[in-house]
Amino acid sequence: MRSWITAKTFRKTVATMIAAAHSPEDAARQLGHSSDAVTRRHYIDQPTQAPDFTKTLEQLKR
Repeated sequence: MRSWITAKTFRKTVATMIAAAHSPEDAARQLGHSSDAVTRRHYIDQPTQAPDFTKTLEQLKR
């Protein structure tokens, strides 16, 4: 096992995969959480890349 893989990184991966394929509620149930609030906040990875707003922002060039 790689040294950077911990129980928490594995749980985060599992939660993110289940949330993407099924739902955050299912991910919470898999992790044993009573609601999906903690799961969403601490376990499900959130995308860090913003949508492409190039067309909108190019209006500033006018």
